[in-house]
Amino acid sequence: MTWLFYLIFCERVVIHFSAMRKFSIAYQEKNYVQVGWVSKAHGLKGELYIRLFTPQAEWVNKAQEMLLMKEGKVSLLMPIKTLRLHKKGMIVTSPSLTSRTEAEKWPSAQVFVSEELLISQPGESIFLYEILGFQLISSLNKEPLVVIDFESNGAQDLLVVKNKTEKSFLVPFIEEWIQHID
Repeated sequence: MTWLFYLIFCERVVIHFSAMRKFSIAYQEKNYVQVGWVSKAHGLKGELYIRLFTPQAEWVNKAQEMLLMKEGKVSLLMPIKTLRLHKKGMIVTSPSLTSRTEAEKWPSAQVFVSEELLISQPGESIFLYEILGFQLISSLNKEPLVVIDFESNGAQDLLVVKNKTEKSFLVPFIEEWIQHID
């Protein structure tokens, strides 16, 4: 699959993305992708406030479980009882966490969801996860750049790309700059 984006800076730049996966782990024969981190406990009934990497979270209504990792180890495969968007993240309840004391054990834990939730279908918007590790080649200087991360400034998603000297840049990922995705 090839992705072509036409970005307009001072002049037209053609950027080519080629696929490679990143930020995922395998656990119990299933792949999981990091979507955020536990910010803090919320309320008295074991709820977690989870901050998301990006404000768009179309997958939340389909999520049935989350994987929590602390110190690089899978710590809890958590079934989801309820999930609702809240500020820059979401509030999650689970039968695995029944009190605030239990929820307070998870600050800064990495949060992963099933990779199956983050695969776009033809005609849908792509998930940022799908372009992590993609290579960008500018028509101006042909120096390859690699998407290493993404951020959001509230108004738009930003791709964090790096060049061969490890210098990183932010590239706005906005619809107006995308001419064609193939």
